[in-house]
Amino acid sequence: MGIPNAKKYPDRVTLGPDGVYRWHAALNVEESKYVRKVVLLTVGGICVFLMIFAAVIGMDAPEMLSMLLTCAIAMAIALAICAFVRQPGYLKKYYEMTEQAVLQVNPKQRFRVDFSEIRKAIVSPNKITLYRRVIRMEVLVPAEDYQMVKFHILSRLGPGTEVIYK
Repeated sequence: MGIPNAKKYPDRVTLGPDGVYRWHAALNVEESKYVRKVVLLTVGGICVFLMIFAAVIGMDAPEMLSMLLTCAIAMAIALAICAFVRQPGYLKKYYEMTEQAVLQVNPKQRFRVDFSEIRKAIVSPNKITLYRRVIRMEVLVPAEDYQMVKFHILSRLGPGTEVIYK
């Protein structure tokens, strides 16, 4: 689950030679808990569905035992994934910021929010949440660079943009 050219995304906001600011930030504790909860509920839900399905179709005892064992293995794998996710800094978000937009860079896609399209911005002590119609982007920033990124974003918002400070 790597990011292309991860070395290009330092842990501090850095201006690249191409004029693009780049950085990565670790998910906070609440977001990490949310990811773990989703993983466990998804795998647990699938296991419950499989067990109910097996009971409905009338599997005999050895087949039910193998289904239960399969579900137990799946839950063990999910718990192992959650143990890794629990480690500080394991889940990271990668960002790019230009004069026109903020981009969240994932391994398979880039999610772009243009400053001109932002309708609302919520400024919190550890993140800036940008809203564009039905799309929301949370921009996590290292504490040392927060003021610079906040100024960069807020100074480029349109005149009708609602800014809320929390």
